[in-house]
Amino acid sequence: SPDASLLATAAADDALRLFHIATAAAADAGAVTGRLLLTHERAHAGDVNCVRWHPLRPDLLASCGDDNLVKIW
Repeated sequence: SPDASLLATAAADDALRLFHIATAAAADAGAVTGRLLLTHERAHAGDVNCVRWHPLRPDLLASCGDDNLVKIW
């Protein structure tokens, strides 16, 4: 996401996933953790090939898949 707090993933299992990303405390200098927030099974009727955040609206995400569709979430 634009503020680097969320990671959206595309997958060959037709699912779209969102993870919360956090940087660990100073003791683990630079360590990054991800926590699964959401899995949308069958986001597309085929592989999800690409996800992109909207450049001006950080609350919008686009995905495209082998079903020849672009979806806005």
